[in-house]
Amino acid sequence: MIVSNNFTIRKLNESDIDLIYTLCQSNPDYYLYLNEILTKEMILDDLHCVPEGFSKENKYFVGYFYENQLIAILDYLIGYPNSNTIFIGLFMVDASFQRKGMGRFIIKEFIQYYASYSIQLAWLTNNIPAEKFWTNLGFKPIKQTKSQDGKKVILACFN
Repeated sequence: MIVSNNFTIRKLNESDIDLIYTLCQSNPDYYLYLNEILTKEMILDDLHCVPEGFSKENKYFVGYFYENQLIAILDYLIGYPNSNTIFIGLFMVDASFQRKGMGRFIIKEFIQYYASYSIQLAWLTNNIPAEKFWTNLGFKPIKQTKSQDGKKVILACFN
């Protein structure tokens, strides 16, 4: 699991649902893009959801804490879709910490820490802010496809 000199990072679990929910509530636009209403059950599902046949041991749903406050969450799989790839399933920064460079810093640190891996992720085709964020960090769109729940997404890769 990633380590940082700037943040306390730890795996999140069911006891953190309220913290995660509060952070997610600060980003209502994300759920508008998904056309879904945020629930604690959704978060609980995200904490444990892995692709069929993938080991839960290689799933990390981590929180980034700054001065004891949860400021970001990052959900990723090491070794998916292949052994030399990391797939980011979700990255979200608390709205009160956005536009301060924290999100970019966290992802750059993540990329540097996992430099030996190819990193993939996907964003919804209608989520222009996400597209701008990820492409500004150097992620290159690979193709338009569908997510596991049938939503149109752009698959992108770094490296």
